[in-house]
Amino acid sequence: MLGSNPNSRDPFDPKIIEQYAQDIKAVTELGVQVAIVIGGGNIYRGMNEADSGIERAHGDYMGMLATVINAMAMQA
Repeated sequence: MLGSNPNSRDPFDPKIIEQYAQDIKAVTELGVQVAIVIGGGNIYRGMNEADSGIERAHGDYMGMLATVINAMAMQA
């Protein structure tokens, strides 16, 4: 969902989200059942937590929340 600019501070690129939606719609219109796996790496990566001093469990919670945020973006 980040788009073509990995240095962007915005975790969402509306053009990318729209393209995902169009691709998913096109496939489902063919009668294909689609499963979508969503993560939160564009917002937070837990593996960086050790360097920042964030406890592992807290970092995991942040990653889970980032995943929920991305799921909500896909629903919008």
